[in-house]
Amino acid sequence: MERKIVELLLLGSGVNQICRDLHISKRRLRDVRVKAVEAGYLDGRNPLPAYPEALFPDQEDGRTSKGSSKWSELLPHKAWIKDRLEAGWHKITIFEELQLDESYRSSFYRFLIKHRLEGKAEVKRRVIPEIIHTPGEALLVDWGHLWTIVQNGKKVKVWMFVGVLGYSRHMVVRLMTACDQERTLHALADMYSNSKKYCHLT
Repeated sequence: MERKIVELLLLGSGVNQICRDLHISKRRLRDVRVKAVEAGYLDGRNPLPAYPEALFPDQEDGRTSKGSSKWSELLPHKAWIKDRLEAGWHKITIFEELQLDESYRSSFYRFLIKHRLEGKAEVKRRVIPEIIHTPGEALLVDWGHLWTIVQNGKKVKVWMFVGVLGYSRHMVVRLMTACDQERTLHALADMYSNSKKYCHLT
């Protein structure tokens, strides 16, 4: 769109005509004209670059150009992060595996952009490699609301607790009517003390 605007300006088209033909606002046209003047396109100092090269460089996000103090803790993991991204891991999975405080989240995403790792997570692979954990490395836990039942005339929510040991893939599934801390800790303890998979209502 910027190229079309500048080309019409060079042809001498009026502001109203350009806005009407391209369905843009006058404010946007003014912004493009200012950048075109600064780049020397409208006074003949510089020719328009060949298509599809952009007329104006993208404005860099100021936050990505500033090194965060938290990046020093991310740098030792750069190779590990790159390997996981190229293996098809999602960014949020990598962030959680690093076991960083939630305050690191925005710094982590800016770190990916600054070190040109952002696009590697979007690579489409025909085969998704298995994520393998060493013994004791990972415990995957999740809660989910399944349905609502009527018990003694009252509506009661039924929750599903799922826990998976990363190395052995041992899975425990429990149905509960409350997902509080006490029941969660009890379910986690059962994962290590009971070798059988089971499912029952607590």
